[in-house]
Amino acid sequence: MRDLISRVAAVSTVALLATVASPYTEASAAQNASGERQTTRPQALGVQTIAVMPWSMTKGTDGAKRTAREFLAQILPKMNLEAIPEARCLAAWREVSRTEYPTEGALPSAVQLLEVGKVLDVDFVMAGSASWHSRAIWISLGPKTKSTCTVSVRVVDVRKEVIPVDVKDLKMDSTAKEDTLKALGTVFVSTLFTFVSGGPKTPHEQRAGQLAVAKALDAWAVQRMGEVKIKPVGK
Repeated sequence: MRDLISRVAAVSTVALLATVASPYTEASAAQNASGERQTTRPQALGVQTIAVMPWSMTKGTDGAKRTAREFLAQILPKMNLEAIPEARCLAAWREVSRTEYPTEGALPSAVQLLEVGKVLDVDFVMAGSASWHSRAIWISLGPKTKSTCTVSVRVVDVRKEVIPVDVKDLKMDSTAKEDTLKALGTVFVSTLFTFVSGGPKTPHEQRAGQLAVAKALDAWAVQRMGEVKIKPVGK
């Protein structure tokens, strides 16, 4: 009886190991057959990967820059996009260009971004920049703060080798309304920052940055999200 139990246990163990190892065995077989490296990337249905190169952000407060980065990180999943680690993006850039990634100046070319995307084996690559300007304006109650954010964004579709987003010097100010956005409107833009008000400029720059990033990506977001904006009752 002990011999029988031992044999059954041995057979079960072998079967379990074969089941667990089978994906890797098949991948190795595919690699050997084609002579090329086979990359397996588990991916949720409809979710694609994107390499977001570090954005160049100038003239804004630290709070505004941080909010813009966080806002971008929040809206990408809403567009069915999964960002890969920044360290991998920078490593791929160094491999392709043999230089460090530029922190200012013009955005990388579409060709450069495409090469990076192929090295990383991602679906999209994004590069962007943002710059802020704040000033005092006079209204009936006195001086108020108004901030403007200027954004440039370039996105390359690595699989199709096309450019779905190529926005240059798009300006949005902190007094703009969210309803100008089709997909990335009120649901995504923070409601903490109200219409022109006094006080420190950081809240106004934060709002301007959110609106500018959302506006730059809005048309692409509409395409990816496939949403139709619902108008409020009475409008």
